[in-house]
Amino acid sequence: MITKHTCHICLFLLCLLPHLAWPQSGTDSLERTLQNAMPDSVRLKTLLDIVWYNLRSDLDKAQVYADSAAIFCKKTKTYDECPYRVAYSYGMVYRMKGEYQKALEQFTKFKNHYAGKGDKRRTAMVFYQMAAVTQVQGEMPTSLDFYQQALTLNQEIGNDYEAANILNGIGSVYRELKQYSKAIEKQREALAIFEGLKDTTGMAECFNNIGNNYGEMGQPDTALMYFEQDFELSKRLGDEYAMAFGLENMGRAFQMKKVFERSEQLYRQSLDIRRKLGHLPEISLSLNGLGQLYNENSRFNQAINLFRESLQIARQENMRPQVKDALAGLSQAFGGLGRFEEALLAEREFAVLKDSILNEETAKQLAEMDARFEASEKEKALAISNLSLSKRTVERNWLIGGAALLGLLSLAIFFGLRYQIRADKKIAEQAAEIQTQRIQQLEQENKLTALSAMLEGQEKERTRIANDLHDSLGGLLASIKSHFNAARGDEAIFSKTTP
Repeated sequence: MITKHTCHICLFLLCLLPHLAWPQSGTDSLERTLQNAMPDSVRLKTLLDIVWYNLRSDLDKAQVYADSAAIFCKKTKTYDECPYRVAYSYGMVYRMKGEYQKALEQFTKFKNHYAGKGDKRRTAMVFYQMAAVTQVQGEMPTSLDFYQQALTLNQEIGNDYEAANILNGIGSVYRELKQYSKAIEKQREALAIFEGLKDTTGMAECFNNIGNNYGEMGQPDTALMYFEQDFELSKRLGDEYAMAFGLENMGRAFQMKKVFERSEQLYRQSLDIRRKLGHLPEISLSLNGLGQLYNENSRFNQAINLFRESLQIARQENMRPQVKDALAGLSQAFGGLGRFEEALLAEREFAVLKDSILNEETAKQLAEMDARFEASEKEKALAISNLSLSKRTVERNWLIGGAALLGLLSLAIFFGLRYQIRADKKIAEQAAEIQTQRIQQLEQENKLTALSAMLEGQEKERTRIANDLHDSLGGLLASIKSHFNAARGDEAIFSKTTP
């Protein structure tokens, strides 16, 4: 059964398959392409491809090209996706270096951008990476949540292949939680998808994972059945790297069953393949596994030879966990032979290294905790800043709204007053016109009254004159008549007296 560390490596390799398929001369070819690249998008892609190609073989070189891509992004403004694609590559470099908090920061930057754009494929891709990182950190609930979000997005866009890989990842989390039934359930779901896709590599991975669960459950016969299927598929594919793991897993299953001869054969076959491939880290693993088998069979001298070879390779490759395992095996083998002084020396070196690794892990955990605390404080500060900004925005909006309302009210008052003034003016004009008409009417009435009075006066005067004439003429006529009457009398008298 593969170890927890190997499981994490396998999960990561699923993401690297397209890049690992390149020939050994891939870096040189990419660097030549980079020299001739003209468009910004092609140059960026080439830089990032070089980063990916070196993730497994040369992390320092991967970091250099990631830095080059970041500098390129700052210089060019023609490619908007540039900083986010670089962030993803940085995340992968930090993940491989074990700087998990930095990796999460870069992945989060990438995720926020593409989730905001509604790009489900890239968002699912980065959720998968964030799930793998938090799984290594031991944050299993968070890891499961990220895996589930990645699974949902891939199911929505119909990406069955990635959905199956994610189900395998979910199964690995349940395995670490020792919830083996759930782990097997998820990995069988993944197996069904890969079978539908006729993806032999994916099927082999599922058989391997399911076998590991049964192995840890103490069911070596069932585990062996799945390991054998894994090995046969890997053999059909001609994948010697996977074949070596399959043989080693079958060897451990037979070791659990106490069938040591068959177990030794399988371990030897795995070791031979790894020596042929020249994979030193895996060679050290095989030597430690076979040495432990010899210790269990009290074949201590053979075990010592294997552990010493493993120790030499592990120190050469700076693989401290393998160094620790080799020292532990040597101490046990020397003790079995009664060589207690050598056993004590190996045990002391083992204890020192174990404490050193523990201290480093503790320091790393503390550093990660500090990084998380700083990130949390930054988030809090950002939240407070956003709250303050939101508050200022609300206050500004209220101020703008109030000013707008005041402006509208002022306009309403202005137009109201303007209308009122115009109305008052019109009323005043109408009143003045009415007053003028009344004055004219009064003047006309006065004229008519005066004329009427004048006419009446004239009439009275005429009447008076007429009366006066009548009265004076009547008196005059009466006087004349009296006069004439007197004259007639005088004439009669005169006639009578006249002889």
